[in-house]
Amino acid sequence: SDDEVAILCETMREDGSWPGINYEDVSNTGFENRYHLENMREMSLAFNEEESEFYQSEELADLINRALEFWCVHDFFCENWWWNQIGTPTGLVTVLLIMDNHIYPELKVLALPIIGRANLDASGARQGGDRIKVGGIAAKKGLVVGDEEQFGEIMKVINEEIKFTT
Repeated sequence: SDDEVAILCETMREDGSWPGINYEDVSNTGFENRYHLENMREMSLAFNEEESEFYQSEELADLINRALEFWCVHDFFCENWWWNQIGTPTGLVTVLLIMDNHIYPELKVLALPIIGRANLDASGARQGGDRIKVGGIAAKKGLVVGDEEQFGEIMKVINEEIKFTT
């Protein structure tokens, strides 16, 4: 909601972080950093929602870029593999797709390697596991960088992973 996004805008620190998030705890059971990813997603959605008071707001775009820069500079790596190969890449690629040309190019360069942890060679991309999920993130990364060939190859792998049963 616009009220929630307004609070996120008002409470964001100058460095792009938010008070109340324990950024230091990257343990399996901690990792409040996920709230930072959620905040960026919510702000990005408001930026692109025509009914929002924040629609196409340059001020909001600047705040989203600041939050993304904070994440990329710190590159939070959780003890739980899922966040590193699925959760964080999903959050970041979602923001890049939603914000598209409103993300500063240098931040895309910083975010892409983090998103790239979701790849078909990653440990979490095991067959019968999260291979489709990881492949989907990698395919979205291909969309962000305009790599249609990579996107197509990943879609083939995902298609081969889909099994039907009775």
